[in-house]
Amino acid sequence: MVKTTVYLDDDMARSLRLLSERHSKLQAELIREALRRFAAERPPLPEGMGMFDSGHSDTTLRRKQLLKQAAQRGGWRS
Repeated sequence: MVKTTVYLDDDMARSLRLLSERHSKLQAELIREALRRFAAERPPLPEGMGMFDSGHSDTTLRRKQLLKQAAQRGGWRS
């Protein structure tokens, strides 16, 4: 296991302490459980996501147009 440091504001620290007491669990255990749940809720990004630069800053705004063009060509090609 790797040791790490987490900075919490006063309210979060108080909440964590109360949860720890209420559930009779170590604070570290509660944090690990929360991280596991958070990671399980979020599907991983597709492989290669964010690795390339299209050179355009408006790609998301043009997504429908780009997908339509790709469909007309029969797929993605250079």
